Amino acid sequence: MPAWAFPLLCVCLLLSGFAGLLYETLWARFLYLYLGHTSHAQAIVLSVFMGGIALGSATLGRWADRLGAKAAPASTYYLLTAYAWMEILIGFYCGLYPDLFKRMSTVYTIIGERWYEQWPGAVTGLKAAFSVLTMLIPTFLMGGTIPVLVRLFRPAGNAIGRTAGWLNAANTIGAVAGTLLAGFYLIEKTGLSLSMYVGAFANIFVGILVMGFRRKIVGSVQAAPPPPPRPSGEAAYGEGRQSLALAGIFISGFASFALEVLWARVIGLSLGSSVYALSQKGASSEAA
Repeated sequence: MPAWAFPLLCVCLLLSGFAGLLYETLWARFLYLYLGHTSHAQAIVLSVFMGGIALGSATLGRWADRLGAKAAPASTYYLLTAYAWMEILIGFYCGLYPDLFKRMSTVYTIIGERWYEQWPGAVTGLKAAFSVLTMLIPTFLMGGTIPVLVRLFRPAGNAIGRTAGWLNAANTIGAVAGTLLAGFYLIEKTGLSLSMYVGAFANIFVGILVMGFRRKIVGSVQAAPPPPPRPSGEAAYGEGRQSLALAGIFISGFASFALEVLWARVIGLSLGSSVYALSQKGASSEAA
């Protein structure tokens, strides 16, 4: 793979991270208008955002392993194509989100007017379900982007830790920029819909860029047999040690995101705006 390919893909992940946290901030504002409660909106957005990414990472990560198990350069071609289409689909979906949000609000208004007095709990649950479903598709796709690119560089061997670190760092730097720009500038200056279009443009641009350079990257990859299968986590470290590590990661994630919601409330007391507080909280946690 050419030396310039890795920096190029880092820039792509930077723009992808920028769009991702831009969406998270905007979704929180959209759902505040829909749900009428800032804390509920932030909790739902954070839960669906991270839950969708986790589901996508687990599911699409296994798919990436199957693509990467093919012989080179076919594996490189398939992985780059998969990544490009993920970015393009995220961009198209999020570009349509403002219109989808309007339709969702209209449908809920009709349902609420007819049945809220008879089944208030069911109607409220439907409102929350609408909120979750509209964010699940793009977050699921977001979860697959880093695993696909990490699998692309996996045959490099011992450098995989450093490679994954740089990819994740680029994505995180973009995320910090996205949440700050959304909260402190874009929403106020351009509104929610146009701000969503900025993120959508970034995703689609990344997808088209990767598609454009795909053949050059693949053309420089030498033919090679499929990489040998690697041992699973249980085989390499033992089932007990892997389970202990996963449990520790789960507890750490639970605590960190519970604190993230609380930080947003505390910061809101000083900044006086839920949008500013959410952006400050998101930027701080991502930067850390």
